[in-house]
Amino acid sequence: MSSVLSCNCGIFGHATYRRSLDEYFAGSEHQFNFRFESTSLTEKGPGSFRAKLAHRILGFRLPWGRKSLDDDHDYYRLRSELLASTNSRVRIGAYLKSSRRPDLIHLHTQGIALRFPTWSRWNGPLVISIDSTTAMFARDNPMKVRTSRKRLVELEQQCFENASHIISWTSRAAKSLSDDYGIPQSKISVIYPTVSPTIFELFQKAPKVERSDRNRIPRLLFVGNDFKRKGGEDLVNVYSEKLQGRFELDVVCGDEIDLPKIPGMRHLKAVTYGSEQWFKLFANADIFVLPTKEECFGLAFVEALSAGLPLIGTNVMAVPEIVRDGENGLVVSPGDRGALADKILLLGQDSNLRFRLGAGSQSLASHEFDPKVNAGRIARVFRDALSCGNR
Repeated sequence: MSSVLSCNCGIFGHATYRRSLDEYFAGSEHQFNFRFESTSLTEKGPGSFRAKLAHRILGFRLPWGRKSLDDDHDYYRLRSELLASTNSRVRIGAYLKSSRRPDLIHLHTQGIALRFPTWSRWNGPLVISIDSTTAMFARDNPMKVRTSRKRLVELEQQCFENASHIISWTSRAAKSLSDDYGIPQSKISVIYPTVSPTIFELFQKAPKVERSDRNRIPRLLFVGNDFKRKGGEDLVNVYSEKLQGRFELDVVCGDEIDLPKIPGMRHLKAVTYGSEQWFKLFANADIFVLPTKEECFGLAFVEALSAGLPLIGTNVMAVPEIVRDGENGLVVSPGDRGALADKILLLGQDSNLRFRLGAGSQSLASHEFDPKVNAGRIARVFRDALSCGNR
């Protein structure tokens, strides 16, 4: 039986993606006719010493480097991607030398796959999954890749051309693959990431009794680390000035942030993904709000729509592929606090609209974000690549 090794960068929502694939493929060898094993660059593994050495060399910040978080004077973006790729080289190299040598390698994302064929001597099937591209990201955030852009695009070009197939998380990224890198559409599949099968099923079965009480104060839910980038400051400001007393707000964020004490607002730091407390937060919420300023995808939105919540998001990057204005949520421009307050007040006052958009989320979850359907599509990509053999 063939074997698939999936290596994940292991940060933010990408770790959730790995967990979902692990759960779906675990113990399903006979169903899919391949064994599935995964690893992550954030966990301890073979070659830890070399990985630490690479981090010291590539991960340091030059004194005259970036002047702010939105600049790239010292090629930090390029160096961080090369660091991730070096770490994946060490990790996968150990598998290639062992009895667990795979027949297909899946790398998520391309940041850990740069120049992969040149250092691995691997000529077997290679599947890469992505949530964005540097060419696309540079158009949205030119300062963040201003010096690294040209070289990163060149490395990604080589990476994409050498892949057997590319799984894109979004239609937007798939378009960039075709337009910016010349990758044929036959080599690209758009497959949305999802919550795990277990969480999806529990969300589908969860009672919605709490939301049927039209007289209670509506509860807002914000879930996201990197608080400022996710628009958390905008939401807290709007809540403090215009919404307290009319709504309650749960802020789930593990960042070390000093939030003001506002009646009706709670800050929860250590909430384990998929725990009973985590489920209760979604079950008790009426509206999910994430006014993010930058988001390649946004798995928190997928969690919320899987829970049947109406969404409020922004019109940045790929967010409109999940938050569809008037269908399952409402959309504002990032940083527009006035519009954000207006949309929240609208949903708070119009329970029929709230319920209609929540039903839209449930429908979208069933049709486009079902983990069994989407993981089945990934399995077909793996099988087709295995059947084609070496690249």
